[in-house]
Amino acid sequence: MAMEALRVAAKESKVMKFVLGAFIFVAVGGLVFSSISSYFTGNVGQSDVAKVGDMTITLQEFDRDLRNVLQQTGMSPQEAYEAGLVNAYLDGRINNLLQLQAARDLDLHPDNNIVGQQIRTMFGDMPRDQIEAMIRAQGMTETQLAQTIRSGIITRYVTVLPLAVANYVPDYIVDADAKIRSERRDATVYTVPLTALVDDAEITDAEIQQYYQDNIDQFTLPERRSFIIGSMTTDMIKTSLAQITEEDIQSAYDDEAENFTVPENRTVSQAMVKDPDTAQAIYEETLAGEDLKTAVENATGSDEAYKTGLSYQETGLPENMSEKLFAETVKKGDVIPPVKTLVGYTIMVVDGINPSQQKPYEDVKEEIRVKLSQTQLYDGLYNKMVETEDMIDAGQGFDDIAGKTGLKTEQTNSYTEEDILNLESGIMAEIAKASPAIIDELFGLPERGVTYPLEMNDSNYVVIGVRDVTEETAKSIDAVRNDIIQALRLENREQKAIALLDEQIKSSKTVQLPSSVTTKTYKDVSRSSENENNSLIYNTAMGQMNYRIEGDSAIIAKIDNVNYIEGENNIDKNSLRENQRKEIDSLLSNYFRTKIGVSVNEDLLRNTYSVDISQ
Repeated sequence: MAMEALRVAAKESKVMKFVLGAFIFVAVGGLVFSSISSYFTGNVGQSDVAKVGDMTITLQEFDRDLRNVLQQTGMSPQEAYEAGLVNAYLDGRINNLLQLQAARDLDLHPDNNIVGQQIRTMFGDMPRDQIEAMIRAQGMTETQLAQTIRSGIITRYVTVLPLAVANYVPDYIVDADAKIRSERRDATVYTVPLTALVDDAEITDAEIQQYYQDNIDQFTLPERRSFIIGSMTTDMIKTSLAQITEEDIQSAYDDEAENFTVPENRTVSQAMVKDPDTAQAIYEETLAGEDLKTAVENATGSDEAYKTGLSYQETGLPENMSEKLFAETVKKGDVIPPVKTLVGYTIMVVDGINPSQQKPYEDVKEEIRVKLSQTQLYDGLYNKMVETEDMIDAGQGFDDIAGKTGLKTEQTNSYTEEDILNLESGIMAEIAKASPAIIDELFGLPERGVTYPLEMNDSNYVVIGVRDVTEETAKSIDAVRNDIIQALRLENREQKAIALLDEQIKSSKTVQLPSSVTTKTYKDVSRSSENENNSLIYNTAMGQMNYRIEGDSAIIAKIDNVNYIEGENNIDKNSLRENQRKEIDSLLSNYFRTKIGVSVNEDLLRNTYSVDISQ
């Protein structure tokens, strides 16, 4: 149990370091537009992680910046991905670009003087050559730094807009809010059957006929249809496909050699400290022959700053670290001098150099066979779909199509369009979920009509034929006479009850209640209380009655007492400002998320980071 607690604590420490590191790289303000789970998936280039409006985040730049952050924490990409931090970091990048595009939409443009002031604030009176050296050490150019600062200023503009607007809260709003919050009411609520207030009038045949004509839609049975569904899966075409030969596999191996090449990576032991003098002491002691861990302990008093078993590829490091670790002259056992990073100085000892090499044919043969088989299956399924479409275009019916292509068929029950949309299980529910628009199409086809193939997933498609159509029909007036009489009686009762209650309340400020009444009392009701009559209670004046009609009853409220709780009128202006800020923030967020499209390549993220590619 104690070891588990230590493991969890160590992992949480890494997460906290990641959050701090990511904050350095991405200026995410208070105006957060969304999380990655709500973005549209797709419509992104194969090598792009995300697209925000007309801007893209490439895998190369995203991976470079992410690893810059991760190497400060000692976390591997796999650990970060499993902890949800890769997605969190991408959220920050996406929100940053959303804010930039929002600022552009608002025509916000900070001039060069403002950018210059920010640079002077960052570097003070430092000589230009030192500033340039520091910028290069972070793998940036002067232009990139200026762009980063300009972007930060612009996103800050967008971030503070809600706060700036919300900050003004007049005193009269504070006083009114205090009064409203502190009010309490005692009330009596009566529930009276409408039949106890008014008598039923005779319903005439003319009224019944008129109601029937005016509300014919209520008495119309919607169109119903039954269908025949033909399914085709990759499993159904396996036996008809040619066998994958050894020659096919060898040819694919030769043609795609770059896909089976493992890039060079170098394994290192690493120390990370904040102080340059400490870093130099560790370096010199290690260079003199001491192992790195002992050198770290001697210099810092513990081995907390020491990490071992780390593995890096050249493209996964900041430029200044990559240049030194992957220099041609570096050999196994070499000690890399201290390299400055955003959070301190890194000293590395090269534990191993694993050169780039192509995986042996025998090692990947089965992998290639599986890939070729999958491609063959998907191509075969696609060809079946094309064949089916050609047959539909030629006017062939469902039975001919199913017989010639080998579809597996099943018939459905008779459904209305609404029935299908409300199904929770079964093949029609799956079809409606896969393509809601196809339901409209199904109810627009003629009897015996056939839909084009619908892809249910990568290994399955269906073709749907209209088997039988029952046209929309209206129930006869005799069949619905009793329903009409009941509706007219309720309508008449409501009208007469409303007229009676309005007259009594207007004339005498009170209502003459019959004996058949249900009474309920309420004490100390605030405006935020949760009860079904709260709105009615607070829409009734002291000394008067008010009512609403609900079903076949009148709900009547009488206010017995109104008071204000002393001491509850000291409302914090900050809470009012915060409520206003959240409201404006929400409006802006919804506006820009709707206006600026966001797409995320989740498959690329999963394939890249669900396993540790640095190993």
